[in-house]
Amino acid sequence: MPFRLAMRSLSRSPGLFATATLLLALGIGATTALFSVVQGVLLAPLPYHEPERLVRIWSELAARNVAYFPESPTNLEDFRGQATQFEDIAGVATGGGTVRRPGGEARQVQNANATWNFLGVLGVRPILGREFTAEDGAFSTTDVPAGAQFPANAFAIPRVAIISHALWQAEFAGRPDAIGQLLDLDGASVEVIGVLPQGVRLHMGPAAGVAPDVDIWLPLRVDFASAPRNNVFLHIVGRLRPGVSVGQGRAEIEAIAERIYDENPVMRAAGARMWLMPYGDEMVADVRGTIWALLGAAAFVLLIACSNVANLLLVRAAGRARELAVRVALGAGRARLVRLMLLESAVLAALGAAGGLLLAWAILALILDAAPANVARLDAVGIDFSVLAFACGTALLTTLLAGLAPALQASRLAVAGALRDRSGSGLAGGNSLRRTLVAGEIALSFVLLIGAGLMVRSFIELHRTDPGFDAADVLTFQVNLPFQRYPDFEQRRQLFYAFQDRLAALPGVADVAAATPLPLTGQGFSGRYASVQPTGEDTAYRQANYRLVLPGYFETMRTPLLAGRHLTRDDEINERPVAIVDDVLAAASWPSEDPIGKQVWVRLNAPEPVPLEVVGVVRRQMQNNLHEAPRESIYFTAGSTGQFGVNAWVLRSALAPDALLPLVRRELAALDAELPLVRVQPMQAFVTAAMARTRFALQLIGAFGVAALLIAAVGLYAAIHFLVRQRRAEIGVRMSFGARPADIFRQFLRHGMLLAGIGIAIGLAAAVWLAHTLSGLLVNITPTDPATYVVIAMMFVAIALVASSVPALGAARVNPITVLREE
Repeated sequence: MPFRLAMRSLSRSPGLFATATLLLALGIGATTALFSVVQGVLLAPLPYHEPERLVRIWSELAARNVAYFPESPTNLEDFRGQATQFEDIAGVATGGGTVRRPGGEARQVQNANATWNFLGVLGVRPILGREFTAEDGAFSTTDVPAGAQFPANAFAIPRVAIISHALWQAEFAGRPDAIGQLLDLDGASVEVIGVLPQGVRLHMGPAAGVAPDVDIWLPLRVDFASAPRNNVFLHIVGRLRPGVSVGQGRAEIEAIAERIYDENPVMRAAGARMWLMPYGDEMVADVRGTIWALLGAAAFVLLIACSNVANLLLVRAAGRARELAVRVALGAGRARLVRLMLLESAVLAALGAAGGLLLAWAILALILDAAPANVARLDAVGIDFSVLAFACGTALLTTLLAGLAPALQASRLAVAGALRDRSGSGLAGGNSLRRTLVAGEIALSFVLLIGAGLMVRSFIELHRTDPGFDAADVLTFQVNLPFQRYPDFEQRRQLFYAFQDRLAALPGVADVAAATPLPLTGQGFSGRYASVQPTGEDTAYRQANYRLVLPGYFETMRTPLLAGRHLTRDDEINERPVAIVDDVLAAASWPSEDPIGKQVWVRLNAPEPVPLEVVGVVRRQMQNNLHEAPRESIYFTAGSTGQFGVNAWVLRSALAPDALLPLVRRELAALDAELPLVRVQPMQAFVTAAMARTRFALQLIGAFGVAALLIAAVGLYAAIHFLVRQRRAEIGVRMSFGARPADIFRQFLRHGMLLAGIGIAIGLAAAVWLAHTLSGLLVNITPTDPATYVVIAMMFVAIALVASSVPALGAARVNPITVLREE
């Protein structure tokens, strides 16, 4: 009966009922969806055994401005042998490859070359077959190709593999007899010895550049005697002993590192220091600020929605003054009035919570669809019981905020005055509360719109950023040459140039070349360089990106040549010691000199530095994202490393990929029918992905900001509308004594703009303070960007003018005769 009474009472104001329910649903839904993301990405434990004991270990080279530097196998062995606070320490590196069963078709896969103990450190066990053993990871010279040079002679070919659950299903249909089967992996035969559980992923931070979804795990077989300390490629994970803190583990690793640096002056001169961090912290470090900022935006929307609902209920309660007075006159106690109005608020809150949960599913789906692909664990996010409890708690809080204030006002109603008041506005005592709520809504909305405005400016700046190349009409793909079939680099070089010539002869192809790696992939390798001959101290060294290219690469990518010339095939074939540098390196090394003809000292195939002549300078290409700090790059001929060459191809053509790809595959098959074409995608896809994080934050903060602005506008309109309704008698009297409609209009417009001004002033101060939380997302602008604040403030003033003008215009149109007759 009470519920039916509350519903009947609410149904008398259908517009207010629907608006309040929608506002609550929006606030609860947005907050619940974002809390689900926070829970899944930041708070939920990692899907490993006792993940709280896992840590990540890496180096920083402060003198070379390198924040993340992987480790060498030799360093890893020292950590394992000397650390006593760890159960074990392991390393991994990932890469692409192709696999085929005998007689089957090639399949593109992600490989993980890991120390034999890596899966054990994570606490992951096969569901079928066995784990790797130390024998599987033992080095043997019999498995090294004849005539191989470093680094190939330091790594033996793996003979066994553990495959993922997905590859097990795809290649073996989930059959148990997969164990013992042979797979051809880039020309090497490996035996399947185990299958991992479903959903096992390699979670690491984006700086590591590892592939999260690994198809084939291989034991790393390294000759520590032939692998120098500066051959770095491993990403290290350690498991602390029970009861050992992260601080204790960090202290021990730093102590071991100091002993390593004493024997390695290169690392000491580079300002090396060790970093150790709980596994989960490092994994989400780059998105933590984004997610918390989005959750804050959703919480603001919830607060604004609750404030507006409370404001609407205050207005409704004031309009029901005569009704409530009649109830009191007929014997209804004040406690009963409070219960009735609280029940109405509870019904609103319950319906808002139900709608909010439904809306949360939709908002969460939109978030997951719009989120960048490299956000760790986002695929496992979903609304769970803890989030349901959070939504229920939010609904309860909303009930108190939205229902308690008007209920208490109703309990203090002056019955005689309310019965005499024909305007139905007898609850006048809530004016100050309503004005406070409206000013608070405007302030919170202003903060959100400032955040959205900063993100819009950042997105515009991203579009203006020159990535150093023209991605339009460029198709990319990879061709991985199996080392077992092409052990000699001369064979590889002949295939590179033959393939390039055949593709260049295709109709509609403007340019074609290859490189390792491509820009904006976040992949690659780096090394030392010096612009003067380094001393034994190695203090002249800096760090640069190393890039291998075929002649024609810069022409294909439309990367401007700023000075000198391009690399040629003669440079490659005659092994000339030449290189091209980018303008960042040229400016850092020879700021007021011509770099052409200068020398850069680099480490390529041996620990000793070798000089290369600079023959060209090109525009910098962005490597990881569009807002990265400048990092020098050096471009070598494809054979400079002496072994591997290039594998990522770029082809510029106006033809559609569907028409072009069959021709490319035909030309590749003519050279080697067993080589697959993998990772086919337009270059523009890399540019789009580089903007994904900023676009993601912009879309959500922008949506929350617009929603908050609309809610605040509704609140301002309702406040002025009620004020007009409350003072109708006064307006009638003033107009009967000669007040002009324009005077009445200006009075109420002034009142609305005063509220808006107070809200904007408070919001401005809060925005300046809170906008710094977005600093990690901003591109080429500051959190206090004046243009953004001015534009948003002007927009708010315009919205406030509209929201205040409509009820003010209604006040100016009051008919004094009608009002005085009513009184």
